[in-house]
Formats: sequence, structure tokens, C-alpha cells
Amino acid sequence: MSYRDIIDFKQEPVKFINDEKARKLLKNELYKPILLILREGLKTVQEIEEEYKKHSKKTPNIKSLYRHIKALTDVGLVTEAGVRSYTKSTATKKLYGRTAKFFYLSPKQEEVESTLGSGNIKAIANILQLAHNKKPSVRSLTNLVKKLNSCQITGIDHIFRNFPDELVEFMGDLPIEDVERILKVYSTLNILLSKTEYEKEFEESMK
Repeated sequence: MSYRDIIDFKQEPVKFINDEKARKLLKNELYKPILLILREGLKTVQEIEEEYKKHSKKTPNIKSLYRHIKALTDVGLVTEAGVRSYTKSTATKKLYGRTAKFFYLSPKQEEVESTLGSGNIKAIANILQLAHNKKPSVRSLTNLVKKLNSCQITGIDHIFRNFPDELVEFMGDLPIEDVERILKVYSTLNILLSKTEYEKEFEESMK
């Protein structure tokens, strides 16, 4: 049956997520397939149900799927984007879409300041001693790792806040796994661009 989609919706390039409920849903395996499917474009619930099978071995029934979509809608991750009108019929179906191409989990302060446990830091110090015959103090190495962690997080935060349209232009259609790999490499390169600051501190800690 032929149809026409009537759209009343404009997707944001990036949506910054601070709400705790939204953060939990983004990490929940029941909801991830829905958000991945809607990355491809607007869908009816029936289309989401069909595509869901490709992303998970356990597919919710249509009633559960409606509840999942409502939960995502309530926290602002999904929206009713329009309707699908069928030719020679008065029937219509709702179309759902992501409110943004990318959802960015704004880092919490504890995430920016977090570092490895003292036992892990000691292990890293021992590895450095094995490989370079120099062993930094746990305290100095802990401070350095905190700064590197902060540089990674704030660097990615900066590009999402300042260049959302550009990010969507060249990464919007990439698989989410590729986006994550790209951002991981970028965060490493971003540290290298500030290497002078960190090299000096690292060298002093190794004395």
C-alpha cells in the first residue's frame, strides 16, 4: 500500500543529556536498539519492531515496545515526528524519531576528576619501572592521570558544544561504533597537542 509521510519535526544535531533518567535509558540494553534504529530515520512502531530483531535476540512485544517508546519520549530522547498517511485509506500511523542525531552525556564533575584506584596506579608505576627503569611516585602519577582524564573529557565536550552541525555533517551517518572509535582517537591526539604541559610534569614525576 502506498503512503505519504507528513513530517512536523526538525531534528537537533546534538542534544546534551544531564537528566539522570535519560542517562539511564541511554545505557539500558532494552532501549538502545530503538535509538539505533531511529538513527536511520523516522519509523512507525511496526517498523521499529521489525528492525529490533536485528539488534537483539529478545524482541519485546508491540505493547512493551509502545511503553519503551513512551519512556524515551518522556525524557526527551524520542518524539512523535509526524504521521504516515495511506493512499485510499483514512488510516494513519504515528512516526517516531530521535530528537537529535547525537546524544551527548554531559560529564559529571566526578567523571572529570575520576582516576584509577591506588592499586592500579601502583601497577602502572611498576610497569613504567620495568619498561623505562624509572618509577614515579603514586601521588604524582595519580595527579597526572587525573589531568589527562580531564583533558580527554573536556576536549570531546568542547567539540560537541562548539561544532554540532559540522559533526553531524561528516559523522552523522557513521555507525555508532565508528563514532566512538573516532572520538577515542581524537581524545588521544588532543592530549598530544598539549604534550608540552604534560611532558614536563611527567618527567619531573619520574625523577
